[in-house]
Amino acid sequence: MSPPYPGAGPYRLVFTPEAQAQCQRLPSRQRGSVERTLARLARTVGLRQYVSPSEAMEEFQVHVAAAIVSYELDPGLRALVVKRVETEGR
Repeated sequence: MSPPYPGAGPYRLVFTPEAQAQCQRLPSRQRGSVERTLARLARTVGLRQYVSPSEAMEEFQVHVAAAIVSYELDPGLRALVVKRVETEGR
């Protein structure tokens, strides 16, 4: 089955170097849960036909596996860009 519109499909999941290092410091089970949740989120965002300019400038947060993940959407690159991964106890 082909995508319903041009450019459809999951957003790529991109980590900034800082966020990648923070994610690597998580225990492996927690890191796996964070990565799976972000991959599902990127697939879901990819279903949208339009991301407004104001949404593209906004930083979002999701709580998963005792971590707080901050990310932005880049509609030009069709990427979900992870900015920070912090444990909730910090």
